[in-house]
Amino acid sequence: MGIPATYISNGVAVDDKRRVECRKVREKFRVITSGRITAQKNPSLFNSIAYYFREFDQFEFIWAGDGGDKHLLTEKNIIVTGWLNQQEIKKLVSEADMYLSTALYEGLSFGVLEALTLHKPVLLSNCVGNMDVVKNGINGDLFRTEADAIVKILRYYNNGEMLYVMGNFSKSICEAEFDVKSNFNNYRKLYANTGHTAPSKKWAFT
Repeated sequence: MGIPATYISNGVAVDDKRRVECRKVREKFRVITSGRITAQKNPSLFNSIAYYFREFDQFEFIWAGDGGDKHLLTEKNIIVTGWLNQQEIKKLVSEADMYLSTALYEGLSFGVLEALTLHKPVLLSNCVGNMDVVKNGINGDLFRTEADAIVKILRYYNNGEMLYVMGNFSKSICEAEFDVKSNFNNYRKLYANTGHTAPSKKWAFT
């Protein structure tokens, strides 16, 4: 319509300097997600992906959260934690190898953004919201099908160094595009009538 417009992204605190431990010191390859267990998060798909790995003792899947569709998470290699406080969830995510989202749709998931701040590679369903967070092959990947997700998890498992590099890119992307302090300042400028504003930074290779 020719109306001047802008956007301000969701943001999270990105000043946490902790670096996650190397995968090789842990017994299992941990795949984690977080949030309410509801139809929107597609727990059936999460369960189906875990089913493929059910006979591989070196894999475990964690759903940090709870909800009405918990009964759909039936596989023996899935741990459902129930509701946890913020620090407990951060600890679990920091100890995982990768973050998986099977959501049917998202706004801009705070769970995914928190995973970025904790240096996690992210494997996200190809839907609105998730698409804004992933630079394919840089800090993770999007997937369209169950088989596609399984192949990518196997590739991550077999490339520990790639996970480390992707995790660093995740943190850099979050700092550039989803820093709550920068985004709060953009709100201040917008409401102070300073005119059209745009995100203060955009992530790029340096």
